[in-house]
Amino acid sequence: MGDIEKTPQAAEEAPVEPKLLSDEYDVANQILADTAQFANEEFTPEEDRKLRWKIDWRLIPVLTISATLNGVDKVSVSTAAIYGLQSDLGLVGNQYSWVGSIIYFGGLLFLIPTLWAMHRFPIGKYYAVNIFLWGAIEMIMAACHNFGGIMACRFLLGGLEACSTPAITIIYTMFYKKSEQPLRNTITFGAYSSVINGLIGYAIGFIPAGSGSLLSWRWLFIVLGGVTVLWAVFVFFYLPDNPGDCRWLTPREKAMVVRRVSENQTGIENKKWKWYQFRECIFDYRTYLLFFYIIGVTIPNGGLNTFNGLVIKQLGFTSHTTTLLQIPTGLFSTLAAVVASLFAARTKRFRTVVMAATLLIPIVGTILNKATDRSNSGARLAGVYLIYTFYAGYMVALSMYQANTAGHTKKVTVSYVMYLAYAVGNIIGPQTFIASQAPQYTGGITAMLVSYCVCICLALVLGFSYWQDNKKRQVLAGEAEGTEFLDMTDKENKAFVYTS
Repeated sequence: MGDIEKTPQAAEEAPVEPKLLSDEYDVANQILADTAQFANEEFTPEEDRKLRWKIDWRLIPVLTISATLNGVDKVSVSTAAIYGLQSDLGLVGNQYSWVGSIIYFGGLLFLIPTLWAMHRFPIGKYYAVNIFLWGAIEMIMAACHNFGGIMACRFLLGGLEACSTPAITIIYTMFYKKSEQPLRNTITFGAYSSVINGLIGYAIGFIPAGSGSLLSWRWLFIVLGGVTVLWAVFVFFYLPDNPGDCRWLTPREKAMVVRRVSENQTGIENKKWKWYQFRECIFDYRTYLLFFYIIGVTIPNGGLNTFNGLVIKQLGFTSHTTTLLQIPTGLFSTLAAVVASLFAARTKRFRTVVMAATLLIPIVGTILNKATDRSNSGARLAGVYLIYTFYAGYMVALSMYQANTAGHTKKVTVSYVMYLAYAVGNIIGPQTFIASQAPQYTGGITAMLVSYCVCICLALVLGFSYWQDNKKRQVLAGEAEGTEFLDMTDKENKAFVYTS
């Protein structure tokens, strides 16, 4: 993606037409055409910093709250289980495991329709409508009285939430440089849901028994769903679909956004479906290395999201205390992800190494839970908290495919391939926690350990493949040793190489 010409314009010269980024329609090209009067202006580093801060303060809080509500609504079933959801609904055997897994089957079924819709409709508005609908479904869950009812609601909830992560990551690629995306993704996708669920669950624990038909976990779904519905209305009117229709950016700032993200060489938004980009994604073996990495790293996530409340409670704590002890799981996840993403944002050569190294801590936590006697509740609880640092590897993996994906069609496609991986991992996860193995859950603990080890191998293989390809591209481009690692634009451009 080229830059705009910066040659000073003499007073007597005719206005200079902006240099378009391609010959076809793209939001970036439209912005350049609409802001042609700024085509030859120089933007200082100070102006760039101010613009970035302006975008940060107006975009990150909205997307962070949206992503957090997504997580809260998804994992609220774990807190509900502490307050008797299983007994109230008459769940037996592994039915509760399927309540945890079914949400991702909904995501898989809605995957293709949502992929099509995100490519056709304004992404901000589409995202807001989905937030509204999944909030409504969350409230309806309070009316469930049997296994079939809760399964139907969780299935629809998963389908409506399927667009959340891809929508947010695509929006960020429109506004930020690739070096700025990892940290902002980490802030946005921080595991705040555990903190919020813990606090709300603790408050709901004060509702006295016998105070009506809407007891404990039913109030949880009503409160969380109601907040989500109200938030969706705000998002619909506030969240921009792209920089071009962003009401809180001036025309000059819109031109600056195009200029600053042009170095990404990934475009902003183009509604034309490009089959060659789709094929590049599907037939790139690195897509599948990341695909299986994300499956492996989210198998523990699926199990813990559904069972962490029960695992902690069975260490000997009361329901009320368990809700509070769930809070640090989110803090550990977020802190680990922030540290890893800060490092990833400052390097273009070692992100795959970070992906591998971050999984060593959860391996220690898993071994601690597997090897420690159940009577040692303190050590086992510490192990649970250490396991949650796996989230750092997942967040760095997200930054990897964002940094190395060019073109709107390809970005949408790879986002949903990675969601597919996320869904598969989360479907498998709850099934490894077998009811008959409670409270040790040997199968779940073993599955975590195996998953982490496999993911470390996949991350190192991915990094080696990037290193090999980068060397070949540098030779073809005639680049000297030590050339800065940039992202590949497309298969035709041999001068650019992968972030590894």
